[in-house]
Amino acid sequence: MGIIGSATGRNEAVRCEYISPILYASIYIAKRITKKGITMDPQFEVVGEEASGRVDYEIKKVIDVINEELIAITEGKQKDLVAGFMQNIMQLESSHHTNTRKRKASVAFDDEFDYLYGIVTTASDWYFLMYIPERIYCSKDDYHIALNEKIMKDDAELRRGVKKVMGVIVGLLKDRVEVDDSPDSKRARTKKFIKE
Repeated sequence: MGIIGSATGRNEAVRCEYISPILYASIYIAKRITKKGITMDPQFEVVGEEASGRVDYEIKKVIDVINEELIAITEGKQKDLVAGFMQNIMQLESSHHTNTRKRKASVAFDDEFDYLYGIVTTASDWYFLMYIPERIYCSKDDYHIALNEKIMKDDAELRRGVKKVMGVIVGLLKDRVEVDDSPDSKRARTKKFIKE
């Protein structure tokens, strides 16, 4: 924070300097907990049937040496959150179709594979989505990280905000890579993060 400065009024590129470390640290923790491979590609091109474009961050589960499966897409925005939500939803829809085409027919319609997570953030405010073909859910709580000059003197508020956001991200990643759990168990764990 001392090097980059406050996020207030900064452009999207600077905000990504705050977003990236939170995502990388969350992935690291989720990998340690689950013992599963998880990777992140910044500025990744997603090509789908109805839409294509570059996503700010694409998070994938490593299945084996050759195969990966998309589990989450993150969109960082400076101001226009409505556009960020719309862009993220379109990217999730395209990615869902791509994931479905990659799978074997025997598992293509299995409920445990039938959702993706989306994250829309300004670096300060974080929103979490769950995309299923029939419906989109959004986090029911506000997740805010204070990224202003005030926290330079007392970073307790910053640490609380980062811990809360990372807790959600780790939980979502953990949920998505542990596909051997029952769908009912997954629904119960994710219910606390989403509202209809």
